[in-house]
Amino acid sequence: MNTPLTDKNIAAWNDQPLDTYHDIIVSFDYARYNDVVPPTGGFAIVFFDSIVDMPHYGGPGYALGYNPSSETAYCNFTGYPGLEAALLGVGFDSLGFFATKTDSVAGLTADYYPNSFAVRDGVDSNYELLYNSSDIRYLNSALSNFLVDQKISTTEEIRYRSVRIILNKICTQLTVQLKSDSNDSDFTTVATVSLPERLRSAVKVAVTNTTNDPYTKMLVKNFNVAGFPGETNNRTLSGCTQTVHLKNYSHGTFLPMHN
Repeated sequence: MNTPLTDKNIAAWNDQPLDTYHDIIVSFDYARYNDVVPPTGGFAIVFFDSIVDMPHYGGPGYALGYNPSSETAYCNFTGYPGLEAALLGVGFDSLGFFATKTDSVAGLTADYYPNSFAVRDGVDSNYELLYNSSDIRYLNSALSNFLVDQKISTTEEIRYRSVRIILNKICTQLTVQLKSDSNDSDFTTVATVSLPERLRSAVKVAVTNTTNDPYTKMLVKNFNVAGFPGETNNRTLSGCTQTVHLKNYSHGTFLPMHN
């Protein structure tokens, strides 16, 4: 995604099914910036059943392309279902609304935090909230600027942050690791979340982008997905005997999110 994204309904994704009997690692560098006003919004790393080739994404705005939503304040839309065949969503939100209760979807009515991230279950569990962090700025001093979007005057000022999501223990545990500067040597582990059950036999992964204003831009680079290829119709491997990098995007693959 080296071309700035301003559309609220954009996703980058990998099209190789991943076998959930083995670890899955998703990592990328991102930058969100604005030259007019302090930007708001967020992005999500979403996993969905690989039987779906090109999914219909969830609501824009605070839903981050994952949850159902019928909020009309920002986007003038009337009713979005959640991500099609959704299995797991990890949303990073400068406002903190991804963790809140909306449209009868399980969530928080209080004690949610700006500059936080949340983990939500899939469609079969009504996108139930599984985890809500506190303000990332207070989790670790090295992450003080992680979700504070940049206000810049020239693109030379852009600084990338890094995200790494690890699904391990037969995809029953989620680990979130972050870097405030992609040039830093080490990731900081900010959460380890037990999942209620193993994800289905084969999944795909996407990165969604959503903004609450017409000015914010987002860049993503070095989008890597590592894991074993899996079959969409059974739980066998496709002949792989070692972990492989399935995709290495320099620009990414972009899809408009479907209504």
